[in-house]
Formats: sequence, C-alpha cells, structure tokens
Amino acid sequence: MSDSNKNQYGLIILGNSGVGKSFLANVLLDKDVFKHDFSARSVTHRTEFQEITIGNHCYAVFNVPGLIEADQVGNDVFRVE
Repeated sequence: MSDSNKNQYGLIILGNSGVGKSFLANVLLDKDVFKHDFSARSVTHRTEFQEITIGNHCYAVFNVPGLIEADQVGNDVFRVE
C-alpha cells in the first residue's frame, strides 16, 4: 500500500513541565527517542515528533515543552476563585 493511502493521525501529549510527557511518549513508541529525566524543571525545550506506522495507520507522536514551569508565577492564572 502506498504512503498516500495510509490513514494519518497525530498525538500531542499536553501537561506541565516535569510530569512525564516525554517518558509516556517513549512508552507509546516502545523505544527511547525523546530525552526525559526525573525533574520538576523542563527537559524538553522545543517540539519534536516521531512517526510510527501500525498496520495502515501512520501516527505522529509529538513531544512538546511543558505548559507551565514548576516555579512559574503563571500557575495562579489557572486558579479559579
């Protein structure tokens, strides 16, 4: 089957810095392609992606920087009062 006939999907894992997004992406890909570390601070600084094909489906798994750093004052912006 040609590449143009494959179904294509994207997966973006969102969350704050240090919650394990890169680790989870590596588990889903079943290989260690994204740098990860046990840290409350950001390890990923720019968006990366890795493609994987399963059957006739092509998936792009995106590894994105965290939404909010652990020490960022912006945490208060999301608090509902």
